[in-house]
Amino acid sequence: QVSPNPSKGTLNVIVPNVPPRCDESVSQSASKIAASSQRKITEIKIYDNAGNLKLIQKENKAKQAKVNLTGFKTGVYIIEVTDGKYREKQQIIVGEQ
Repeated sequence: QVSPNPSKGTLNVIVPNVPPRCDESVSQSASKIAASSQRKITEIKIYDNAGNLKLIQKENKAKQAKVNLTGFKTGVYIIEVTDGKYREKQQIIVGEQ
């Protein structure tokens, strides 16, 4: 979850708990399922519309993080959040600061 979007200064990134898939509940123990459903942020990257990397922010397996967008020009960007194995991208809009 990324908010606020559009943003003017600070972006909040929160990783919700992920429910286990049906096949996991049959084949794995409860502790393994719980561990796999607890995603943590290890890295955040922001790219501009041309695909140029504008920011890399390392995290230490956090459930939430704040990203400072000060200095970013108004426009559309892509945020990529990863936990080392799983990666998700989302479009964000930076407004006038």
